[in-house]
Amino acid sequence: MNTQTAIVARQARLKRWAEDVKSCQSRPSGMTVDEWCKKNNITKAAYYWRMAELRREYLKNKSENKESEYKELPVAKPKFVEIKPQPSNNDNKVVLNIGNASLEIKEDISDELLKKIIKAVAYVK
Repeated sequence: MNTQTAIVARQARLKRWAEDVKSCQSRPSGMTVDEWCKKNNITKAAYYWRMAELRREYLKNKSENKESEYKELPVAKPKFVEIKPQPSNNDNKVVLNIGNASLEIKEDISDELLKKIIKAVAYVK
């Protein structure tokens, strides 16, 4: 295959993937990524792989100081979650409410486990 042809084909794929990622990230609030992927005939693994490819391409272009047509790559925006102390039975704990989910964290939790929980909930939508 001609190198120029391969470059053009890759750019077309990247453009289509960027559109897919933007579409997924602007999906209805009740729809999960998995549901969106099924609706659009894309496996969840392929979706996340494509997102990673777009990020790699963006970083490559940025490090080479190239102008990229992928400047507006979708980036997950951080969400703030409400933390309310909930007194019960004199237990010192914090309750995280994220959407319909609730997570109780007691005072004696290890630092390592707390770090893992924070990493996990950072990507919850």
